[in-house]
Amino acid sequence: MSSTRVLMGVLLAALLLTLRPQTLGGSAAYLTVDQPGIEPALFPGDLAIVRMQDDYREGDLIAVQTLEGPFFGRIIGADETAYRVVFQGTTDAVAVPGEYIVGRLWFNLGVFGRRIGSGILDAFGLQAEAAR
Repeated sequence: MSSTRVLMGVLLAALLLTLRPQTLGGSAAYLTVDQPGIEPALFPGDLAIVRMQDDYREGDLIAVQTLEGPFFGRIIGADETAYRVVFQGTTDAVAVPGEYIVGRLWFNLGVFGRRIGSGILDAFGLQAEAAR
């Protein structure tokens, strides 16, 4: 086996581990934006990949799990018990405990997500969850 094939195999394995969804024990979640998002970062129809982090910082764009499904918001501060998050269309900060954060926006597939991203997920038996 050539060293190029070994290298390609190692890179592919690393990529798959990095992109493994939370439902399969990974740190990534795949979310489609179904309402106006935090523009200009996210628009309706975008496929966003968020990843769990050990810690989040002021300015991070995050997905928060609620009873109504995930919502995108921006962290504007934090204290010992929660992050202060502002959601699209509001100016009031909401206290969000860390266990409700799905992850920080890692990559927005944008047009790619709208056109073929969901087809790729379907091919692997995965589904992107709708987020607001």
